[in-house]
Amino acid sequence: QAMDWLGREQKVFDLVFADPPYLKSEIPARRLAGGRNPKSEISWVNHLLNSSALCSLLAPEGLLLVEHFKKDNVLDSPYFVLNRQFRFGDTTVSMFRHREDLCGRHEARRQG
Repeated sequence: QAMDWLGREQKVFDLVFADPPYLKSEIPARRLAGGRNPKSEISWVNHLLNSSALCSLLAPEGLLLVEHFKKDNVLDSPYFVLNRQFRFGDTTVSMFRHREDLCGRHEARRQG
């Protein structure tokens, strides 16, 4: 809800830090599939990485930092590419940047 509201306000940030639910690491994939009922589940981290709303909030050269459980399997994202990871005990902080092909779309909105 917060990402949708910020998107409507056309806010753009250079740094976004996300700390999704930690121990509830899996959510039903049907939430991502418009109510359809696939049998697989997806982590909150991957849910964020597949969010077009989050994509539109991050400035072209911005950084997305996501805190998550070290055993979460971070999948490929259509919007972000993994840059670095930092491990602290059972916690991992993953740093992402935009995929290059999306930066022009944000720059046009920022200038408009």
